[in-house]
Amino acid sequence: MQKSMKAIAAIMLMVAVVCAAGCTKPDDPNNPNNGGDDGGGGNSGGETPTLPTEEGMYLGIIGFNENLYQKDISLLNSSTKPTFDAFIENLSAAMGTGLYYADYTALKELQSYAEPPKLNKVAMVTFTDGIDNVSTSNSQMDPEGYGSISAYRSALHYKIMSENIHGQLINAYTIGLRGNDFTDLNEFRTNLNMLASSPNNVFEVTDMTEALQRFKEIAEDLYSSTTTVNLKVKVPGGYDDGQVIRFPFDNSSAGNWAKYIEATYKRNGDTRSLQDISYHGFTQGSSNLTSVSQTGAYYWFEFENLTYPNGSPITQNDLNNLSLWKKTATGWQHETEFEPGSSSEVTEEKSSAMIMLVLDCTTSLGNDFVEMKKGAKRFVETLVSSSGNGNGGGNNGGGSDVPEGIVNGKFSVSANLKVYFSQGNLQYQASADKWRFATHQYDVIGNDNGNISEYNSGWIDLFGWGTSNFMHGANCYQPWSTSQDYNDYLAYGSGTYHLYNDTGLADWGTNAISNGSNQTRIWRTLTKDEWIYLLQTRNTTSGLRYAKAQVAGKNGVILLPDNWDTSTYTLQNANSDNASFDSNVIPSSDWNTLQSAGVVFLPAAGSRAGTSVSGVDASGYYWSSSYQNDTYAYLFGFTNTNLSPLQSDFRYYGQSVRVVCETE
Repeated sequence: MQKSMKAIAAIMLMVAVVCAAGCTKPDDPNNPNNGGDDGGGGNSGGETPTLPTEEGMYLGIIGFNENLYQKDISLLNSSTKPTFDAFIENLSAAMGTGLYYADYTALKELQSYAEPPKLNKVAMVTFTDGIDNVSTSNSQMDPEGYGSISAYRSALHYKIMSENIHGQLINAYTIGLRGNDFTDLNEFRTNLNMLASSPNNVFEVTDMTEALQRFKEIAEDLYSSTTTVNLKVKVPGGYDDGQVIRFPFDNSSAGNWAKYIEATYKRNGDTRSLQDISYHGFTQGSSNLTSVSQTGAYYWFEFENLTYPNGSPITQNDLNNLSLWKKTATGWQHETEFEPGSSSEVTEEKSSAMIMLVLDCTTSLGNDFVEMKKGAKRFVETLVSSSGNGNGGGNNGGGSDVPEGIVNGKFSVSANLKVYFSQGNLQYQASADKWRFATHQYDVIGNDNGNISEYNSGWIDLFGWGTSNFMHGANCYQPWSTSQDYNDYLAYGSGTYHLYNDTGLADWGTNAISNGSNQTRIWRTLTKDEWIYLLQTRNTTSGLRYAKAQVAGKNGVILLPDNWDTSTYTLQNANSDNASFDSNVIPSSDWNTLQSAGVVFLPAAGSRAGTSVSGVDASGYYWSSSYQNDTYAYLFGFTNTNLSPLQSDFRYYGQSVRVVCETE
């Protein structure tokens, strides 16, 4: 799929945080985060800095208690994101809450920065425990001389409601989690309302789980409000007048699509149009379109601002499965000449936003302080993931860039698509909120998966379906989820969505994986049809596709790359579903030769139900990104006596995940 970026403008963000006691001033040489890598510069000198010429998102962080503590505005993308994460992670809780001074300073900082091109959104998001006890302490924190908490708060409310930033009114949001030391509920709610621009922007939460959800929802809303995704498709000019056509966006069988656009093809001389357009699984758009251009015998049509009902724009993942069908007297006929790569094009138009995120880091939060930092990083992560900024093609791979952490063998998963597999099964550590690939292809966590919990400092590698840790709409989206109710694992809150539908955030590969280039949207999970093609359909040089094996003492299945040379290593019972693991006993010394030749090994890592683990070294089940129904999802499974790429299981079972990235 070709992706062009038109009129991309900067999204500049300012994050203000209340930080630990003893923080240094921004111009203090002892400030560890006052480096020279930030490009845009601060405003300590009172001058309006010049924004970098490169288009993108710009993030600045201001922290303070008595003193300011800031990271200057700089470009935010998947490459620079770790520097922002490190800044947030290094914050520590302390007494003293200068909530009003934080918002006051954030507003002043935004006003001092030059206007980004095509600015259409200015927002401030404040997370607070609801108290302020230091903002009127001295003239530095109360530079306007308000003198009292109520006067300071009223002045801030006036600024939020009446002032503008470069011609834009401020959209102010508040997320409030009342601290243990704040018993005045009315005062708490007054603060939330006075620091918001609308009652609809006030979110009083009861725990950090709900707060994290609000962080993500606001970030997604801010991104979608500045992004318009248009879809252009190429249609044959020879259709009869009145021909009904459909553009499905998923791999379901004919007529069973969950998301599609249907239209009636009309012709009038050399003019072609689509009329009576209906949108299924998308927000209703234009009902009639006239072709925008012509290429030979084909006409191009453009669907503008194609979004899901929740307002999120379509994703590149969905377009990989785009197809064209025409209605006949006997049903739907597939137009096989329609190929997403040459018959469609995505254009993404971005305007600018300036955003400030104000975070309370005081001791009154107690244990929730750690969760707050996760929320701050998730806010940044959502902005980076939604934009796909800096990923060299995002979750769809392609191009010549090869990420860290691959097995260097190419595997066809459809007639027109090849992938690299990751170097090992996906693993997650809850205590550090960290993803990685197993060091060796044959490594498994095994029975220690039973220690699964939100605070587990060990690693797990068996996951419920769609537990990517992005709040995509499922009740159980966290990797540590143990609920045994399949209704808790519905991708995007729907029983009819695949992981690659909607925003694509339900797919584990959306995450930045520490030894997989540590960038978001590089990896993804294979679909059901891709598993089938890989194991049953693809043509290889040798005619061999897979074999049961025991590698370094671990049972599993080896996958042979498309160009496998049989002279490299002699294998027994290849392409046999009912072969046993001991058909090929491969010591670690020999395995190095096979791995260097691009061979993939999928170990029999077992499965998990709740906290009960079974089948380690006896069975392997690898999730696909495809659902079967609202109860089951598809997977590839094998034991010592069978193998099938078309199995399914309850969504709540913990199974293995092996992600891929696309290549040419």
